[in-house]
Amino acid sequence: MTSFEKIKKEEQENNKLNVLILGKTGAGKSTLINTVFGEKVAKTDSGSPITANLNKYEKDGLCIYDSKGLEIKDDKGIDNLKQFIEDQKAKEPSDQIHLVWFCICEANRRIEPQEKELIKFLKSEKFCTILVITKAQQDKDENGCSFKDIVKKELELDDEKIERVRAIAIEDDEGNVKKLLGIKELVNKTYCFLNEGQKNAFARKQQYDKDLKREACKEKAQDKIKYYAGLSSTVALSPIPFSDFPLIATNQCAMIYHISMIYELNLSSKDDALKILTALLATGVTGFAVKTLATGLMKFIPGVNFIGGAINATVAYNATKKIGEFYIDYLDEHFEDIQNGKKLDFEFKNLSIEK
Repeated sequence: MTSFEKIKKEEQENNKLNVLILGKTGAGKSTLINTVFGEKVAKTDSGSPITANLNKYEKDGLCIYDSKGLEIKDDKGIDNLKQFIEDQKAKEPSDQIHLVWFCICEANRRIEPQEKELIKFLKSEKFCTILVITKAQQDKDENGCSFKDIVKKELELDDEKIERVRAIAIEDDEGNVKKLLGIKELVNKTYCFLNEGQKNAFARKQQYDKDLKREACKEKAQDKIKYYAGLSSTVALSPIPFSDFPLIATNQCAMIYHISMIYELNLSSKDDALKILTALLATGVTGFAVKTLATGLMKFIPGVNFIGGAINATVAYNATKKIGEFYIDYLDEHFEDIQNGKKLDFEFKNLSIEK
């Protein structure tokens, strides 16, 4: 059986996302980071200096490297950035740079030579890079010249690799409010361009598109159900009557714990997972597979009468699968509450595990 410590370590490793954000000081990088990943990620003076040109922000497996000083002509600084980027490729996949957002402020209407040099370098190294035109308010100048078209031409990028964004609402002198622009498009574009291994991690780390995050949590949790259902069916092959039930219960507790982590619902211990599993099995569970497992499991829960029964691999698989699916449905239904830090009661009142 998988230990709870191992589950926690595995989930943390598999859910890492490392983002490099390049751009001049004042390009709106911190605002963009906080709008997409949460308002407390890039707090003032919260970053750890990595090099003279990089700060690092970390939160729950999200690591963001934020550049500084690109507006200064400093060949050594650019070389150091290049070396840092190249060094990441030699690391373990979970520690490599998974995504690059290169920010250029629309108001400046200028692309510096060092910016062109870095973009060319990133393209040659085949990093997943999106050019973000920040502080977008007016694409065309008084002569009708589009800054986005200038960026496309000078940096030789397609529309798919460029997004204009306004990461904060702006009110002009007349009181007209310009709402956020391009954030959802940037999130979806980024998701599509990432490697399969990082898609789910990005979808779950970003905080802007709640629907995308919810679907990513469900997809990851469903994969874990298949894994734990398979383990339960293996345990059920035990030749000693009822010796499999404690092991299946432990396995299902591990599943509950793992799914909870995926949904960012932090359980304090395996005892919490057992309480949830017990509550699930006490909901008037229906269906032959779950009933058969429940009668065996109840033997090991104090205060519950044991009826007896037999179990086979198919029953164990289906029972574990149904329990996991029901738990996912419950968390999905309370997704907004979880995101807002609301405590769940896990009483599962008036609910049935049968589908």
